[in-house]
Amino acid sequence: MPIIILILSLFTSNINSQDIAEIRQVYLTAPYSNTNCDKLGELTKETNNPLIIGYKASYYFMQCNFITSHIKKMISFNKGKKLIQQAIKQEPKSVELRLLRYAVQKKSPRFLMYNTHIKEDLYFIKENLMKVKDINTKEYIKYSLNKLEK
Repeated sequence: MPIIILILSLFTSNINSQDIAEIRQVYLTAPYSNTNCDKLGELTKETNNPLIIGYKASYYFMQCNFITSHIKKMISFNKGKKLIQQAIKQEPKSVELRLLRYAVQKKSPRFLMYNTHIKEDLYFIKENLMKVKDINTKEYIKYSLNKLEK
């Protein structure tokens, strides 16, 4: 019986890593394409995984690029804020979640006053990046951080 559980858990984690890889790829293009933004929303539907919740939050932030109503933009933005905070509360040591919040706060207009964690998150990312075990995740974080700092 323990062998079956081990095999199932390995299979499930592999599916999750494939899902995360696709989500990351779509995330990088979502701010520039309404279609890709919608795809990010679809890929992050209904989950309890804090990392995927973080990407769902990013979807709501990016959706603001394609919404014309100021009220709907604010509603979407606030949904994103709530979700990213929820995800980080569940996984406070996740470098990738901190990167997602850092990216949003760095790109958010100053008048929204959503910038209270920029320095904290950047420090956390830089201090903990070497602790990320998965090489693909580490390279993705480095790449994303370099894009943000240009």
